Amino acid sequence: MPKTELHNKKLKKNLLALAMIFGFCALIWSITIIRISGQTAEERAAAAAVTAPENAHAPEAMQPAEEGAMTGNAAAAGVPQGQ
Repeated sequence: MPKTELHNKKLKKNLLALAMIFGFCALIWSITIIRISGQTAEERAAAAAVTAPENAHAPEAMQPAEEGAMTGNAAAAGVPQGQ
């Protein structure tokens, strides 16, 4: 069966309906993302402006653990390191 003018009209109509469905989904998705974020642009800018303390990466703050000290997951399990 060859494509007729009616087929072309229905194709255009169907593609328009598909585009409208995708557009509606994109609108709902973007509204949801905005509402989930819960922050305004000003709040995000203020949060980005906050800097970490200057001594956060100081070498003396990164001392090795003492021998037999518990660290990481082993500490949570109550197992001394090195055993």
